[in-house]
Amino acid sequence: MTNYLTRTGLFALVLTAILGTIYFVPAAKSAQNVTPTFSTSRFMLFSGTYQVSSGLKNSTPVMVSGVFKLDTYTGNTWILKAVTTAEHGIIEQWQPIHGLTK
Repeated sequence: MTNYLTRTGLFALVLTAILGTIYFVPAAKSAQNVTPTFSTSRFMLFSGTYQVSSGLKNSTPVMVSGVFKLDTYTGNTWILKAVTTAEHGIIEQWQPIHGLTK
Protein backbone atom coordinates (compact mmCIF):
# COMPACT_ATOMS: atom_id res chain seq x y z
CA MET A 1 0.00 0.00 0.00
CA THR A 2 2.82 2.41 0.87
CA ASN A 3 4.54 1.69 -2.45
CA TYR A 4 1.28 2.47 -4.30
CA LEU A 5 0.89 5.77 -2.42
CA THR A 6 4.50 6.71 -3.17
CA ARG A 7 4.07 5.99 -6.88
CA THR A 8 0.75 7.85 -6.96
CA GLY A 9 2.24 10.86 -5.15
CA LEU A 10 5.27 10.84 -7.46
CA PHE A 11 3.01 10.64 -10.51
CA ALA A 12 0.89 13.54 -9.23
CA LEU A 13 4.03 15.61 -8.59
CA VAL A 14 5.43 14.97 -12.07
CA LEU A 15 2.06 15.67 -13.68
CA THR A 16 1.76 18.95 -11.76
CA ALA A 17 5.27 19.97 -12.81
CA ILE A 18 4.57 19.21 -16.48
CA LEU A 19 1.21 21.00 -16.52
CA GLY A 20 2.68 23.96 -14.63
CA THR A 21 5.51 24.23 -17.16
CA ILE A 22 3.12 24.09 -20.10
CA TYR A 23 0.85 26.71 -18.52
CA PHE A 24 3.37 29.22 -17.14
CA VAL A 25 6.27 29.14 -19.63
CA PRO A 26 4.40 30.88 -22.52
CA ALA A 27 3.29 33.64 -20.15
CA ALA A 28 6.86 34.17 -18.97
CA LYS A 29 8.16 34.38 -22.55
CA SER A 30 5.58 36.99 -23.59
CA ALA A 31 6.31 39.17 -20.55
CA GLN A 32 9.87 39.79 -21.75
CA ASN A 33 8.61 42.39 -24.26
CA VAL A 34 7.15 44.59 -21.52
CA THR A 35 9.43 47.39 -20.38
CA PRO A 36 9.07 49.13 -17.03
CA THR A 37 9.64 52.59 -18.53
CA PHE A 38 7.07 55.10 -19.73
CA SER A 39 8.45 54.97 -23.29
CA THR A 40 5.74 52.52 -24.38
CA SER A 41 2.99 55.03 -23.60
CA ARG A 42 1.62 57.28 -26.30
CA PHE A 43 0.98 60.34 -24.12
CA MET A 44 2.93 61.83 -21.25
CA LEU A 45 1.38 64.26 -18.76
CA PHE A 46 3.59 66.60 -16.79
CA SER A 47 3.42 69.94 -15.02
CA GLY A 48 5.84 72.79 -15.26
CA THR A 49 6.41 76.47 -14.76
CA TYR A 50 7.11 78.77 -17.67
CA GLN A 51 7.81 82.46 -18.08
CA VAL A 52 5.39 84.78 -19.88
CA SER A 53 6.61 88.14 -21.06
CA SER A 54 4.48 90.91 -22.54
CA GLY A 55 7.32 92.08 -24.76
CA LEU A 56 7.02 95.66 -23.52
CA LYS A 57 10.08 97.53 -22.34
CA ASN A 58 10.71 97.38 -18.57
CA SER A 59 7.87 94.86 -18.04
CA THR A 60 8.41 92.13 -15.50
CA PRO A 61 7.95 88.56 -16.78
CA VAL A 62 5.32 86.49 -14.99
CA MET A 63 5.89 82.86 -13.95
CA VAL A 64 2.91 80.64 -14.81
CA SER A 65 2.32 76.99 -13.89
CA GLY A 66 0.66 74.61 -16.32
CA VAL A 67 -0.21 71.01 -17.08
CA PHE A 68 1.04 69.69 -20.42
CA LYS A 69 0.28 66.65 -22.57
CA LEU A 70 2.99 65.39 -24.92
CA ASP A 71 2.33 62.96 -27.77
CA THR A 72 5.50 60.86 -27.71
CA TYR A 73 4.93 59.61 -31.28
CA THR A 74 4.40 62.93 -33.07
CA GLY A 75 5.88 65.47 -30.66
CA ASN A 76 2.65 67.50 -30.54
CA THR A 77 2.09 69.26 -27.22
CA TRP A 78 -1.04 70.62 -25.54
CA ILE A 79 -1.63 72.75 -22.45
CA LEU A 80 -4.62 72.36 -20.15
CA LYS A 81 -6.58 75.63 -20.06
CA ALA A 82 -9.72 76.71 -18.25
CA VAL A 83 -12.21 78.12 -20.74
CA THR A 84 -15.46 79.93 -19.93
CA THR A 85 -18.45 79.01 -22.05
CA ALA A 86 -21.97 80.43 -21.90
CA GLU A 87 -23.48 76.96 -22.00
CA HIS A 88 -21.34 75.07 -19.44
CA GLY A 89 -19.54 77.75 -17.43
CA ILE A 90 -15.86 77.09 -16.79
CA ILE A 91 -14.50 73.90 -18.36
CA GLU A 92 -10.97 72.64 -18.79
CA GLN A 93 -9.79 71.58 -22.21
CA TRP A 94 -6.55 70.75 -24.00
CA GLN A 95 -5.31 73.49 -26.34
CA PRO A 96 -2.53 72.71 -28.82
CA ILE A 97 0.74 74.62 -28.58
CA HIS A 98 1.83 75.85 -32.02
CA GLY A 99 4.70 77.94 -33.37
CA LEU A 100 6.97 78.11 -30.36
CA THR A 101 10.17 80.00 -31.07
CA LYS A 102 13.29 80.32 -28.96
